[in-house]
Amino acid sequence: MDVMAKHYAKSAGFSKDNNPFLYYFPFPQIVSVAAFSFYPQFFSNGTYGAGGVPNYKSIMSIIGAEYDEKTQEFKYVPERWPENWYRRDTQYGAVQALSDGFLQIYPRNIIVPGVAQVGTGKLTVQTVLCDVYQGLNSITPLALGGTEENVAKGVSWALSVLDPILSKTALGCPDNVISPNFLFPHSQQEGGPVNPPKVPSDAWTGDNVYNKVYFGGKNAPTNPTCSHSS
Repeated sequence: MDVMAKHYAKSAGFSKDNNPFLYYFPFPQIVSVAAFSFYPQFFSNGTYGAGGVPNYKSIMSIIGAEYDEKTQEFKYVPERWPENWYRRDTQYGAVQALSDGFLQIYPRNIIVPGVAQVGTGKLTVQTVLCDVYQGLNSITPLALGGTEENVAKGVSWALSVLDPILSKTALGCPDNVISPNFLFPHSQQEGGPVNPPKVPSDAWTGDNVYNKVYFGGKNAPTNPTCSHSS
């Protein structure tokens, strides 16, 4: 847990130092903080010890990573359960994960929810307005994206009259940090968040069998086949 706490502290510090528009609201905060306690506790090898033993061998192969001594970097390997690995004997649930996360992990480098720039040199009118916009955006249904975009643009124009730094942005928030990104330049294109792709009328007919797409039609099955009679 101490290792994971140090890792969290370094990651959080890097984000605060390099991302002035850091997005950190309650739900993603809960998920991200709990994950740091979840890995060592849930993936620990119960073969050694009642609560389980979390170490490199018991965790890395599960998440598909392997340390290369020559390059001193991690590389991808197919995920698999380690040999002689069994789940821990004692239960570990969501309440414990959250308790460990917020008592042992989060205090190492606190990021203030809603205004992640507090405590850094990046707390400005622009970043605060961006935080407000992203907070509203995070709870807005996707169907209202177009309306929200127009309102944000209108408000941004009004603010830009007072302060040029807010021109052509959504409450001071650059387009490329909006989540779920309604103001992304291509959001209105087919397949974007406010314009789903069109589904052909014959999408589920013809050579499309078993939910697969066949090209050419030569090898496509014409009828479903079953190994057992119904």
